[in-house]
Amino acid sequence: MVHVHEENMCVGCFETISNPVCEKCYTREIESWLGDLNNNLIPKKHVINKIKKEISSESQNKTKCIICGKEGISMCSYCFFLKTAKILKKLNIRHKFIKNFLDVFNYRQDHEEYLI
Repeated sequence: MVHVHEENMCVGCFETISNPVCEKCYTREIESWLGDLNNNLIPKKHVINKIKKEISSESQNKTKCIICGKEGISMCSYCFFLKTAKILKKLNIRHKFIKNFLDVFNYRQDHEEYLI
């Protein structure tokens, strides 16, 4: 029997984190996506601050981010981007931008939690 170490668990879904990327690096990806949209209809700074505030969590994991190598990981990519999609919806971001977000980050668009 294989035992999964608790330090590799996501704080959102309690599943093993298979793609160890930290919230800071994921947030930089979101910032880049917002910049690529080049649309003044989205309050970019407000969106990023909201993500940082609502998704920030202290990592108990020993595994470091595979992108920056500095930060511990605490959340799997699925939970991070699901929470981000919910934040976008809560901020009343237009449907077409949320659809674009889901297309770009390609996270289980058919899953009921992602339905817009």
